[in-house]
Amino acid sequence: MSLSFKCALCSQVLRQPCCLVNCGHVFCFECLVDKVTQRPDDEAVSICPSCHVSSGCSSIEEMKKELREPVTETLIELVGNEKISQMKSPNMCGGEDCEGRAESWCPECKGNLCKTCLEEHSKVRFLKSHKVVPLSQKKVEIFGECSSCQTKTTGFCETCEKAICPKCAFQGHKEHEVNDLVVHLNTRREGLRKFIEEVRGSLID
Repeated sequence: MSLSFKCALCSQVLRQPCCLVNCGHVFCFECLVDKVTQRPDDEAVSICPSCHVSSGCSSIEEMKKELREPVTETLIELVGNEKISQMKSPNMCGGEDCEGRAESWCPECKGNLCKTCLEEHSKVRFLKSHKVVPLSQKKVEIFGECSSCQTKTTGFCETCEKAICPKCAFQGHKEHEVNDLVVHLNTRREGLRKFIEEVRGSLID
């Protein structure tokens, strides 16, 4: 399984990642859309820049929706929210430039809050409705969309590299390696962290 989060076309961290259905390679939506052709009354076709295998979708307009790669997209969002590149302690506040000790957890912001940042958080109009809980009650739930039946799931097929629910895993993935989605995301998150460190190192050099 590849742990690269770099788009092969722009060499940047993937933005709005799209996965080509016939080869599994992932690119940024904006990078990939330029590689798509569509004939009148026919499906849109993209030739993979990496392996030259063709993949189709109903139209260029529907491409972002149909080829969206939610696992990678979710992981990159989580990395941004948790600021793992800063290597903060799990008990430290997640506030910008804050080194305070966290006392609370906001499930909707997915961030730790110290006493001071919690007070600021509660003053922001669109954040007031967030149900902040003590740090001891912190619980992160991650769900994906089953690639077969589109129901919410916490399972992931490592063999197919797709989110899968228990029912569909039993029906069509009996011989495959199926993991919890959190386990898969943590593995890929570590890959992204290493990639970010490599990029930082190259910029310093």
